[in-house]
Amino acid sequence: MDSQVVTVDQFAAAMASIQEAITSLGQRMDGQQAQQDTQMPPPPPLGQTVPQPTPFTLQSQTEVTPPPAMVVVPTSEDTYARMDRLEQKMR
Repeated sequence: MDSQVVTVDQFAAAMASIQEAITSLGQRMDGQQAQQDTQMPPPPPLGQTVPQPTPFTLQSQTEVTPPPAMVVVPTSEDTYARMDRLEQKMR
């Protein structure tokens, strides 16, 4: 018998094994995605606008909460100047 010949049963077994591996990999990827979904997003970089929390209202109140205010967080490009100011404040 030639070693290049594959029976239908061998082919079916190989395909079933491949399908199981693909299913297992998909389940692992879904689990990792679920873990990533529950993690908190990283904070925004400095110098970008940061939405401020909106004050809450009770259900019995009828006033409408205004949209969140945007505040620009100033940044200093001079790192050494910032370090000097911090060191002065610590003294």
